[in-house]
Amino acid sequence: MEPTTRLALTEASASQASTVLLDGATTTIMAGGTRMVAQFALGTGELLAFVTDDDVYDSALSILLISKDGQCLDRVVNGGLAADALIQNEAELTIDAVEADAIRFRFYRNDRRYRLTVAPNPRWLSPRALPAGFAHQAALSRHRLLLSEDRP
Repeated sequence: MEPTTRLALTEASASQASTVLLDGATTTIMAGGTRMVAQFALGTGELLAFVTDDDVYDSALSILLISKDGQCLDRVVNGGLAADALIQNEAELTIDAVEADAIRFRFYRNDRRYRLTVAPNPRWLSPRALPAGFAHQAALSRHRLLLSEDRP
């Protein structure tokens, strides 16, 4: 995985959520936030986007897997009531390491670290396969984004 700048967000308004732009062209992907905080290109040509809502009082994180042609292939979200219990301080995304097949990061200023990998093929996952506070947006489908708590 390599950092990239191919993605951007449209400006959100009171009646319109942000959408993802790929190489300047509008896609149909609703961003799930207002601020693109990190993005990476995979060797397959697919892209990973980390998007937050940039609100320290109600923070949320969306991680999107985007195809070469601008389709959302998978999405993991964090936020809401389950995540509120995890918040010890304001939200902040920190990328700790970018590896060939994984990204290690922290979200919220606490001691939890996460490891995100992208499976080559979609697979069925239990809703409990993700750390507390995280969920796949489409629970009853196969997924390529695999997230676990990263224990040292």
